Formats: sequence, C-alpha cells, structure tokens
Amino acid sequence: MHSTAVSIARSVRSGEQTATEVVIDALERIAAANSAVNAFVEVRAAEALQESRTLDARIRSGEDPGPLAGVPVAVKDSLWERGKEATAGSRSLLGFRPPATSEAVKRLTAAGAIVVGRTNLPEFCYRGDCSNDLYGVTSNPADSSRTAGGSSGGSAAAVGAGMVPLALGSDGGGSIRIPASFCGTVGFKPTFGRVPRMPGFHGWYTLNHVGPLTSTVADAALAYDVLHGPDGRDAATLPRTEPSDKSGSSQAVSQLKIAYSEDLGYVKVDDEVRRAFRRAVDKFAEWGASVVEASPPLANPLEVWNTLSFVDNLASEEHLLNTGLVGDDSRVLIEAGRAFTGADYARARNEQNEIAAAWDAFMSDFDLLLTPTMECVSFPHGTTAPRNIGGHEVVGFDDDWCHFSYPFDLSGQPAISVPLPSIETSLPMGLQIVGRRFDDELVLDVATEWEKRVDWSPSELNTHEPPIPPELLKSLGDAIAADGSEVAFQATESPIVAGQRIELDGATVHVRRSYSSAPGAHVVEFEQLQ
Repeated sequence: MHSTAVSIARSVRSGEQTATEVVIDALERIAAANSAVNAFVEVRAAEALQESRTLDARIRSGEDPGPLAGVPVAVKDSLWERGKEATAGSRSLLGFRPPATSEAVKRLTAAGAIVVGRTNLPEFCYRGDCSNDLYGVTSNPADSSRTAGGSSGGSAAAVGAGMVPLALGSDGGGSIRIPASFCGTVGFKPTFGRVPRMPGFHGWYTLNHVGPLTSTVADAALAYDVLHGPDGRDAATLPRTEPSDKSGSSQAVSQLKIAYSEDLGYVKVDDEVRRAFRRAVDKFAEWGASVVEASPPLANPLEVWNTLSFVDNLASEEHLLNTGLVGDDSRVLIEAGRAFTGADYARARNEQNEIAAAWDAFMSDFDLLLTPTMECVSFPHGTTAPRNIGGHEVVGFDDDWCHFSYPFDLSGQPAISVPLPSIETSLPMGLQIVGRRFDDELVLDVATEWEKRVDWSPSELNTHEPPIPPELLKSLGDAIAADGSEVAFQATESPIVAGQRIELDGATVHVRRSYSSAPGAHVVEFEQLQ
C-alpha cells in the first residue's frame, strides 16, 4: 500500500522520517512511473528538495510544521503558482508566469505540503479525457492504452500510480470525479464556494470547484480541512462552518435516508457499471440505511451547461486564438460560444438557479444521493469520448457522456467519487456520493465508512521507459558540457517525460519538463541535482 498523506504527515511531525526522505522517495517514484503514464508535465526536484530541507530545519528548531508536514503534492497545470509557468495545457500560454499563487495552493504549502510538480490536463480543461498538443497524452495507471480521464487526469494518474498521495484538481463538469473514477482514486468536489478558486485563470465562474484527488478518503478530508474557508479575492467563497452533527459511524449510517439512481432518468449506462452500482446500493441497505430509488424529475441539463461553458470559453480564451497556437479541438469549443446571445447566457444562468433549487428541494427528503460516478469505464486513447455507452452511440462534440457530473456542478452540491469494486472488469469505476449543499462533512464521513467496509486496492502499474535515441543522448551531453539547461530536437513524439533521470557521462540529469512547442518540435528542460 502506498503511503498516505495522513501517515506521511504523522511520521514527519513525530520525527520518524524527515521531509527530505519523503520527497526523495516521491521523486524516485515519479522517475520510475511517469514514463508509463505522463501524469507530471513538470517536476521541480531541486526546488522540492530545498523546500524539504527548509521544513526539516524548522521542525528541528521546534516549529509546528503544519498538518500536511512533508506531504508531496501535485498541482494541476491550470492552477496558478507565482512565477511558475502555467500553461493550462496550451502552446498559446507557453511562457506565462502568473503574478500570484492560487489561494488553494498557498494553503497547502502553508500547512507543510511540498509541491513536487505540475500535472497534465486537456487544453484549457475543456475535455473529459487528458491529452493536448503541448504535453501529449496521459495514460491510465490501470491500462496505459486507455485515458486517465479529465480534465484533472494528470492529478488522478499521479495519485493512482502512487507517485504522490495528494494532488489538486478542479471540477467544472466532472473534472475531479471523472478521472477519479477512471483511475481508481478518491476525488472530492466540495460545495461550490467552499474552496477559493482565485487568483487564477478566468472562466466557468458559476461552475468551477477546486478540490483534492487522493489515495484515501482520510487524505481527502485532511486536505479539505486545510483548503476550505473564505478568501476576499473570490467573492463566491463561503465561511468555515462547524462539522455536521452526523458522523460516519455504523450507527449513523443506519440512521440515514439515502436516495439512489442508476441513471437519473435519462443517462445511458453500461451494464457492468449498473451491476456494480446495484451491489453498492445493496451494501448500504445491509448496513441499515434506508435506501430509496429516487431522483428529481429533471431533464438532462447538458444544454444549460453547454451554454454557460461555451460562452465562458469565448470570453476567457478567445484572445488566445490570435496566437495561432490553440489546438483545433479547443478552437471549436471556443468558437461555439459565438452562437449564443447575451440573453441566452442570462437564461442559462437563471435555469442554473432553478436546477439548484430543484435539487435542494429533492435533497430535503434525503441525507445523501448515490449514483455511479461515470456511466462507463476508461476508454482507449485516440478519442475525446467513448464510442458508445449502454449500446448507444455517443454523438456530438460537446462531451455528451459525463451525465452524472454536470448536475452537481450546476447545483453546487458536494460530491465524492470513491472506488467501486467490480467482479467483471479490472478497470476502475467509481461510486458517487452526493450530499446537500454545505453537508461536506457528512459526505466525507459516509465515504470513510464505505472505505472501511469495502476493500479496494490500487491497480498494479506496468512501468516502461522507452529507449532514448543515441543522437538525443549526445545532444544532452553537449548541452551539459556547455552548462546548458535545455535541448531542442525534432521528432513526432518525445521519448522523454518530466521526472525522468538520465545517467550520462557520470552525471545524473533530472528532466524538469519535456514539451512540444510546435508540431514535430520538442524541448527538454533539465537540471543536475546536487
């Protein structure tokens, strides 16, 4: 079992191990695994080691290191860190260095966490898979021929492959929960406004949530405790509140009234997902909960979600089209916003409020709602969506396949995806536990109870490291001899990914970043560790 954030922080605080030892272990895991999945697009080894040594010195001097002491974390490449390049997976943003750090990242590091690098995503977070022209494709730790999901696919894959126990993601249309389900991790989307989203890129202001992807529910709860609370730079943020008076004990679960729906009345679902979900519902009934098949009589809200997201895409990223560096798929999703009027957008905002109110009224009769997280398992690379679900062809370019996600971005309710065991497939799938708005602690408590009672284990990662062509090794050697820090080369794909260690002429080269600046053109940034 991989180390958890809870166990790492406990051991660093007690002196059982140092933060430096933890970071070294994480960097070794990344070096061994990232070639197989390409989860990390930047690995800051030298900086992470320096920060860990500083933290160790603070601990030795008697300082309180914080509740996440020494925990190595990954940050989605759409979240800002002051002075650290943030590309949102787009060539059009190469070289952009934010003037400020996202409050969520700042809170993690203030609590003692150490950022070891940044993770991959589809360009501008637009898709539910994880690939872009700049950094390439992120693979599923359970099967490298399949997608990790998106848009926080790099964060989920980094956790699922055991490289780090905690990663930050964002969720405006399922972007935490989709990859959590596909990669077999925990993914928590808190109540809208619980975790600040700013400073950061514009877009999806009524939809987007920041939250953790973790290996355990306990880690998600620890991260949430650190992350949530108001911030003046995000007007939607909410005050901290006292935890719910309900707990996740077996007695509390037996007192809960839980609604469940395997299709929300309109979702096409693969049969193997339906069967695994029904077994999960049966378990809650066995534990004494009152389970009722029910969902509000609402139509598919995808049209509302599309209107909001497409217009926001246009407002936020249209100016980048002039660079000529935006990918073809993203260009379509930006230009789609031109089809809508201001009145269309206002009506969609009004409908969003009506959808949230309808869900609030429905949840007044229930403590929680259970659904599958995704209607399918991870699909093969080469497409942004599965070909068919439940025997029905998936059509359109507007992600018409993540239907268990959209409603709860529109309503702002807390939702967590936890691994859902299956006896039919080795590919991960997820159980989604949804709560009333502001009942985040109850969602985490019941997810904890699920974790205690249901055995799941991470998939075994088949690591591989493609050979590096001799001419590229020579270029690296020449760059080192000239005291350089990067090398450019021509190739259709790069055999090198962030985090790799390359032994060359007695020196160990650590790859900080590897990216494609233009079709066929690649750059590898590297450093030699002291």
